[in-house]
Amino acid sequence: MTATNESSVDSVVGMGDIELRVPAELRYLPILRSLAATIALREDFDLDFVADFKLAVDEAGSMLVTAAYPGAELVGRFR
Repeated sequence: MTATNESSVDSVVGMGDIELRVPAELRYLPILRSLAATIALREDFDLDFVADFKLAVDEAGSMLVTAAYPGAELVGRFR
């Protein structure tokens, strides 16, 4: 029998994926938005795309946070 070091998170998140978990509160959205922009810039997307991507992440996050139960987490996963 062999032991594996794979956690339940590793089995869901593939290699190269980036996942950020923050409390589902509006004050944490800038962190998620900043991560999205950084990833897009590092992947050589143009500045217009980066701005649109940040806006999309912010809008989606805002909708999810306002509908979230107290104590919930907001998970951002980027592939």
